[in-house]
Amino acid sequence: MIAHYPEHGLTHFRVDKITEIEPLEDPRHPSNESLDLVSYVQQTFSMFGGKPEKVAICFSNELIGSAIDRFGSDIGIKKVYEGHFSTEVQVAISPSFFSWIFQFAGKAVVIGPEAVVAQMKQLVKKQSRIYEMSAL
Repeated sequence: MIAHYPEHGLTHFRVDKITEIEPLEDPRHPSNESLDLVSYVQQTFSMFGGKPEKVAICFSNELIGSAIDRFGSDIGIKKVYEGHFSTEVQVAISPSFFSWIFQFAGKAVVIGPEAVVAQMKQLVKKQSRIYEMSAL
């Protein structure tokens, strides 16, 4: 469920975790934000919001279906080099966004803006250190 939460703006609530729901007599306070639900869902990953930002991603051509499924068929696509394309999309920067990129095992790479690339590099380094130190 997506609702307006005074401290955080638009917020996801897991309805399977909500208990003891009671109707209130208080009037609902409409949000001042207009919501384009399709765009909102396309830029949000696994219910986790984040700072919306335009991000450039380079994909292997085999991931064209995944890119369209995630961001819609109206995304701009341009050939980067043989076998790869890039697109710029609005996403909510969150751990779930980075996880979505990771699932493609190097076949999807964040290429801009530099601040988001730096965040991705930090996550990769952090994960690498964990596995280097692990006594599994």
